Formats: sequence, C-alpha cells, structure tokens
Amino acid sequence: MKKIILFLVISLLCYSNQSIAQATNFKAASTPLAQCDSAECHNRFLQYKRYAKKGYSDAMSVLAEFYYVGYGTKPNTSRALKWYRKAAKFDSPQAQYKAGIIYLSEGEYQDIEKGLDYLAQAGKSNIAQASHLLGLIYWEGELVPQDLNKVSSHLTLAYEKQYPDTTDFVEIHKNEAPFNDIYKVEIIESTLNTPQGEMEQISVVSPNLEEVFDYHLELMDTFLPDAAKGTGSNIAGRTCDERIECDTQSNRHRIQDFLMIMWF
Repeated sequence: MKKIILFLVISLLCYSNQSIAQATNFKAASTPLAQCDSAECHNRFLQYKRYAKKGYSDAMSVLAEFYYVGYGTKPNTSRALKWYRKAAKFDSPQAQYKAGIIYLSEGEYQDIEKGLDYLAQAGKSNIAQASHLLGLIYWEGELVPQDLNKVSSHLTLAYEKQYPDTTDFVEIHKNEAPFNDIYKVEIIESTLNTPQGEMEQISVVSPNLEEVFDYHLELMDTFLPDAAKGTGSNIAGRTCDERIECDTQSNRHRIQDFLMIMWF
C-alpha cells in the first residue's frame, strides 16, 4: 500500500497522454492539479514545502507542481524548475520528465540541451512518454537535426513498453524506415495466472486528491528523507522497499494495474 500511494501521488500530477499532433507541442501538456488559492490549498502547500526542505524527493516533486500550476501559492515557473531539478537529483523520473518539458517549452527557460538530457534520464527510468517525445523530436528535426538512429532507439524503448501513442505512431509508419524495424520488435507480454470459474467481484473506491495528499504526508514521517545518509540502497536515505524505482518489474506492473482500476 505504501508503494502504491507514493506512486499515486506523483502519477496524479503527471501529464496526460497526447495525440500525435500534440506530442511535441509541449504547451499542450496538462495536469489534473488545478490552480487554487484557498486557505486549505495554501496549508497543503506549506506542508509539502516543509517536507521538501527536509530533503524528501517525493515532496520536492509535488512542491514543484504546486509552484508550476499555482496550487496554494502564486504560479512560479522558476521555483517549480528549481524543485523539479532538486527532485531529479534523487532520480525522480517524473521530476526529470517535467524539468525536461520546461526546458524545451518555456521561452525564457528554454535550453534544448538540458531538456533533451532530462527527458533521456526519464526515459531510462521507464517513463515511456519521455522516450516517445524524444523519438518524435529527433524525427521532426526542428529543435535538433534529424537523427534516425536516435529516433529508433528512443521509440523502441517506448514501443517495448507498449506506450499507446508510440504503438499508434509506429503502426501508421510501419512501412517506412526506421519504423519498420521498430514494428518488428518482439513484445514480451506478461501472463498472469487467473483463477478459473466463478470470479469474486471487488468494488474499489478511488481516493480523491486531498486524501492521497493526507496519506502521503503521514507516510513521509515513517522514513528518512533522501538527503539523509544511505540506508542500504543505492539512493541515500531510502531503502529499496521505500522507493518505487527499486521495485521489481512484476510489482511495478501490479501497481500500474491498480492505478488503472482507480482511474478508469
């Protein structure tokens, strides 16, 4: 449950899927978190700011999103980018992805090289949308010169994860190079042993955003901040059992399945 909630907090703030036409229109990226200036939202902002300053990368990512959309504070892209970068240093894939988006899209902050680097980090951390965007960027050849080798490598990563926009895109262009080679990539589908016969019906009630925030804040009191000294994992201050990035692939799929049930 702890791993699910940690992942859910960040997942609730992630950008939604985009159509192929919007994929490299970075301004089109959206988030379910809305601007809010109520006293409750401001109190939530202050709580996350306190945990972020203590060194919790989960709080850093959420605080960055608060600054970006103006949740409990005035919108401030500069401070959002600051906290996304801080969280990215602790290998937060979502923070890496969003820092990359800002560097690629925001006029005064635009830095193509940094944007591509952050997206590449997120792609290596299993954020398929980052790999998809990188593939399209190198295919369109507008922000950077066209590079079909990089198109192939990045889109293959996203295709292997069966990212919907990538599979649709490759399907459309499957008779063209380099997409014909990507289309041939073998997809290994995981099989689950499902019980036969009568199935038990389980009703799942999705928590709202405020409930998730409340649980997340309580949960951070149960482990050391990332900025603390190491506790046996490769990331300072957090054991593998406490970090979604350290989880096994099978558990990652279970978490993703759980999130699908909650949102669809």
